[in-house]
Amino acid sequence: MRRALAALIAVGALAAADGAPVKGATTSVAPDTLPAPATTATGTGALRHGPGLRLDGGGRESLLERQRRLDAELAALRAALGDREQQAADAKRSADLAGNRSEALATKVEILEHARTSLEDARQEVADRGRRIDQLADQLAQSELARLKAEQFAYEMAADLLKLEPGDGQALTDLQLRVRTRLDAVAGAASRAPVDRK
Repeated sequence: MRRALAALIAVGALAAADGAPVKGATTSVAPDTLPAPATTATGTGALRHGPGLRLDGGGRESLLERQRRLDAELAALRAALGDREQQAADAKRSADLAGNRSEALATKVEILEHARTSLEDARQEVADRGRRIDQLADQLAQSELARLKAEQFAYEMAADLLKLEPGDGQALTDLQLRVRTRLDAVAGAASRAPVDRK
């Protein structure tokens, strides 16, 4: 009995020396002597700063938090990329419309330039024809005046012939001289008149 009691006392003393509680012992331990929790354990392992799944050693962001943050950043980047693509498509559409308008305006400018050139040519042709008409009108007036003078001369000759007395040689000679003078004047006017080659 004494040996069993001595063995129990020895076991309790050894356990107290090792820091392990003795089974059935009711000894109280001060709070300062309690072992540190696992979250503040010191060591070099992956869980040295706590049991949570952390990416960095500081325990600021977990894998799930990082995944959510990266998903949010990816969604924001995709939205920004979509906006950029939409802006690029709008800009391309605007550029295409501007190019079409530019081509249409260039075509209109060419048509207007052709119309302006045609109008200038038509005006020049009208001016040339107007001058030609004026020339023809002058020639017609001169021809009409020459015709009237010729009729007048013919009437005068007829009157002189009617007044001519038979056997009056001097009067006949004067009449012949007048006819020759008149014919020479007509021939000279015809030679001086401009020749129309059109």
